Amino acid sequence: MLWSSIARHLPPVAGALSVMLIPIVGLRWAIPLAGELPYSEDILAAGIVTAALALTLILAEPGFFAVRRLRIPRVCMPSA
Repeated sequence: MLWSSIARHLPPVAGALSVMLIPIVGLRWAIPLAGELPYSEDILAAGIVTAALALTLILAEPGFFAVRRLRIPRVCMPSA
């Protein structure tokens, strides 16, 4: 339900970036809810994903996350 709302209201790039946060949120909530302790690989992977998301947001051009309309050219097919 939350994903449907994100997909409807955000541009595709912002929706794709939000999907990358799902494992990090899961890792964060696994500790208090399930009592699981993350391995060092889990923490390293979460750090890499967070750094990649931060670099994407910092280095993005202005207006990169704006909604864009795609123009799809119409191709005329010869009739058979």
